[in-house]
Amino acid sequence: MMHRILRATARPDFSVVVVFEGGEHAIIDLAGFVADGDSTRRLRDGPGFFVSALAVIDDGDALGWPDDRFNRPG
Repeated sequence: MMHRILRATARPDFSVVVVFEGGEHAIIDLAGFVADGDSTRRLRDGPGFFVSALAVIDDGDALGWPDDRFNRPG
């Protein structure tokens, strides 16, 4: 069962602290994901952007950044 994301805090090391409904929490290391590919270049080139622009999207189903193409089709 997938739990809705209540809040998320990005860190400059490209990890994200996520709090889910029900009180569960996790630290997710996205460094490998950010390090690979053209679509994550903006995140990789600016850890400040990674940290400041993170948002919980899709009613708590996902994390995203403005103009992220890796999270949405088209």
